[in-house]
Amino acid sequence: MVLSGPDILTYLKEGGIRFAPAVSPERVKQVSIDLRLGHKFTLFKKCPGYLPAILCDSSLRKSADLWEHQERDSFKLAPGQFVLAHTLECEMCRCDTRVG
Repeated sequence: MVLSGPDILTYLKEGGIRFAPAVSPERVKQVSIDLRLGHKFTLFKKCPGYLPAILCDSSLRKSADLWEHQERDSFKLAPGQFVLAHTLECEMCRCDTRVG
């Protein structure tokens, strides 16, 4: 389910969705909420050029050899680069709230 801006505001007001720290109504857009990036970034490590292919086994995602973790105040995203970023806000939903 995609929530509209007014729906998001209702869920926030009624406690169906909560953020810590709280999100101001000004950060709620048409179908999204503007969250702030934290200081932790996770990237794929550069693969050696000689690997023809990687089998995507579930254990690969947990491999410390695959991920590089960085903590910094700013991050410049390069074209085609994939990064996971930590947000300053933590989201909490009631169990009876279906969002997604």
